[in-house]
Amino acid sequence: MKSFYSATFVLLILVSSCSQNTKNLNSDSTVFGKSFDKSNAIHVSNALASWKSYENKGEITLTGTCAAVCQMEGCWFKYNTEPEQLFVDFDHGFTIAKDCKDKTLFAHGHFYQDTVSLEMLQEYAKDDGKSAEEINAIKEPKIELHFRAIGVDID
Repeated sequence: MKSFYSATFVLLILVSSCSQNTKNLNSDSTVFGKSFDKSNAIHVSNALASWKSYENKGEITLTGTCAAVCQMEGCWFKYNTEPEQLFVDFDHGFTIAKDCKDKTLFAHGHFYQDTVSLEMLQEYAKDDGKSAEEINAIKEPKIELHFRAIGVDID
């Protein structure tokens, strides 16, 4: 019986330490991942226009409207940008709320270029709720500009 209580206590500690959703005490927004200062946020469209200037400067904070979010786990989202939406991932460090489409999101991290495999492009399309026809139309890998966030704040 004593080992049962010990195991339960350890499990409770483990579950509470794995919590990835923290309330930002300075506002009503919700922070996922690491907290960060969003006062110097750059609109995603402006940052994309000169992303190379940010590439080697470390972490920056972007802001913009969420166009899509992974409906399977909340493990990525896309900013509403033109001509293509900017893909934001979290390197499996945390997940975000799946109901943040059309909300303003702040993301703190860095730009990087990535070759996205055919399989991953199809998986992202599936996560985004695309039809089988749209998924099957994806035929080759693609080099894309991405943003890796260590924290996301949803207003």
